[in-house]
Amino acid sequence: MAKGMRTGLILILVLCASCLVSCGETAVNYAYRNADCGANPVRIVSATSREDSEQARCAYQEHVAPDTPPDAPARYDLAFLEFGDHPAARLSDSQFLLIKSQIRQNRQAGRDTVLVAYVHGWRHDAEVNNRDVQGFRTMLNYTRSFLDQRGRMADTTEVLGVYIGWRGRQHDEETERKSNFPSIIPAAFTLGERKAISETLSEIVIADLRDIQSELDLDNSDDRMIVMGHSLGGNLLATGLMTELEEDLRRHGQDHRGQAFQPPLGNLTVLFNPAAESQKWTRLQLAMRDGAGLSPEWSRLLDPAETSLETLFPATQKPVYISITSICDKWGPEERSGDGLLNCDWATGYLFPLASHFSNSIDSNDRITIGYARANYYVTNRDGVKRWEIDGPAIGADFDIITNARAGGLSTYVNANVPDTSLCAPQGNWLYDARVSQIQGNHHNAGRGWDVEAGPRVKPEKGQSTALVQIRHDVSLPRPFWHNGVGLAPSVAPANGPLWNMRAHGSVIDDHRGLVNYPLWCVLNQILLDDVAAAN
Repeated sequence: MAKGMRTGLILILVLCASCLVSCGETAVNYAYRNADCGANPVRIVSATSREDSEQARCAYQEHVAPDTPPDAPARYDLAFLEFGDHPAARLSDSQFLLIKSQIRQNRQAGRDTVLVAYVHGWRHDAEVNNRDVQGFRTMLNYTRSFLDQRGRMADTTEVLGVYIGWRGRQHDEETERKSNFPSIIPAAFTLGERKAISETLSEIVIADLRDIQSELDLDNSDDRMIVMGHSLGGNLLATGLMTELEEDLRRHGQDHRGQAFQPPLGNLTVLFNPAAESQKWTRLQLAMRDGAGLSPEWSRLLDPAETSLETLFPATQKPVYISITSICDKWGPEERSGDGLLNCDWATGYLFPLASHFSNSIDSNDRITIGYARANYYVTNRDGVKRWEIDGPAIGADFDIITNARAGGLSTYVNANVPDTSLCAPQGNWLYDARVSQIQGNHHNAGRGWDVEAGPRVKPEKGQSTALVQIRHDVSLPRPFWHNGVGLAPSVAPANGPLWNMRAHGSVIDDHRGLVNYPLWCVLNQILLDDVAAAN
């Protein structure tokens, strides 16, 4: 094909995609879940995550699983809080007020509230039966089961899910699917523009979440709050929290060394496959080092200057800000799935850097996302001793997470109500024990390199652990970086650090959107609900 013809075809494709983007746009200032259903939550009995009820457009819903005991029903509340583009503002005050009112009612009735907030990402919104809404409902159903296993039944502890909706998709992809048109083609041209919108919304979304948080008593009760963002939803949170966290981390090292670092939002904030520039994390790492009186450069593992970083936080420090990205690096053969067909996060690994060439909203000098940032490791051989070194700043991903075995059933809405497939018993102290045992095993390393098995315990298969999830204070590197048959490089984070940038195996998050994973969700709930970092 002649070069001119190829160029012409490319231009035609671009024009067609642009037309689909502009001609198929969804409404800008329309709240999908704003039906007038009264002041009380509408009760919906649902056996699946699909939304087939006529009440699905209600802003506040109570979901009850069928065939559960009347005196201990498996139930959770689902609320929606939606935001528009022009202007960037809350679309419905009634949605916001219903959430605050229900928390107050829980407190007046003597019930605790476990609030789970979720900010969806690119190509999603709050439309009925959106896949992210369905996945969120599955996560809430598991949390209800996890609380029941802790003796915190629905009559004493309410699960309140808050789905944060915004126009993450700019056009009607469902119509394109019905016409057999690959929706990713026009959607790809909206990534940069939607990213800019997520950043514009970050301040007001976080302000509303903090207003809702003010209704909870996170210090003196069993109320809990976790905030999650996926893809551009993760970018929204990372953008809104970055400057404040940067200042707090620097101040902590200067004025509060050895004390616990406080969460920036709720009890725990989690970014799943965040479509955000790496600097939204690395700036925090540099601020932490600055507060500790260290230069950005790595001085050497176990050097006295580096180990001084370990005194910033106590061994009882819980993680308060976590990023988890499904990395496309090739993991070791002993850590690959049986079928070898697990997918990584192509959107933040490949599409994001590509889109940076066509969008002003992505920093052209920072085309790598948070999860894909990695220190420049290399190996030296001095006097016959091999050592890990870093060329440049000690920044980037600093933890690994992998699923050792499959749970006894798929991560589904139905299985969340089955005890054998939703086991997530209380597990206190595991993080503290891992840190302290590493110090006892090698008192020279200040607890670095700990390896913990967490999550639900299952009957082990041959050669497998009894725990489904493994978290390591190390970084797995691709084979070219291995030495002595090992690809585990030292983490650049302090062993007791409150910030975890985790490189996830495909068994933890499969592809870009496969975050509804029962073992992963169990571990995050343990961090939220249990004293995992408490001293024995």
